[in-house]
Amino acid sequence: MRKLRLAMAQINTIVGDLDGNTAKVLDYIQIAKDQKADLVAFPEMTITGYPPEDLLFQPSFIQANIQKMQQVVLQSDGVTVVVGFVDSGDNIYNAAAIARDGKLLGIYHKMYLPNYGVF
Repeated sequence: MRKLRLAMAQINTIVGDLDGNTAKVLDYIQIAKDQKADLVAFPEMTITGYPPEDLLFQPSFIQANIQKMQQVVLQSDGVTVVVGFVDSGDNIYNAAAIARDGKLLGIYHKMYLPNYGVF
């Protein structure tokens, strides 16, 4: 019987630092691979940092975060990756991308993102 090996990457991200946050994700994916993990999971909104607040009013920021998520997907060879980002469509969503072997397997939308009225 084979055991499932999980890696939990509870990393410290910086709000708005898409490049830096993505670099951390890629580093921790490699660590998970080196430790023979089957799956590595990251916190919600890892790519954007939490909470992104007013940055979500900028469509270019949302698109850039989606492009960073796609970079993460490409680095998922040999390990399943679950990473938080902000997705868009008819609205914006707190989302998790699930990837493995360089392919996006699915996206889960947690809920509508809160605004200042919620807090």
